[in-house]
Amino acid sequence: MFALNKANLQRVMEKEGLNQASLARRLGVSRACVNRQMTGSRRYPSAKFMGAIKKAFPEYSFDYFFYLS
Repeated sequence: MFALNKANLQRVMEKEGLNQASLARRLGVSRACVNRQMTGSRRYPSAKFMGAIKKAFPEYSFDYFFYLS
């Protein structure tokens, strides 16, 4: 299973000037979904979330955001 590298996502959010709500809009998911990922209340990201991250930030590798756990 893949896990989210929260620190790297946070770095990208800061660089892009995004908060959780604006990231959610960019990804096409709810703010609650982003919040669950960032706080760790959801252990593993969904395939939809992983695909949305990759599509929203194509300049970053998949490995930058996700790792095998």
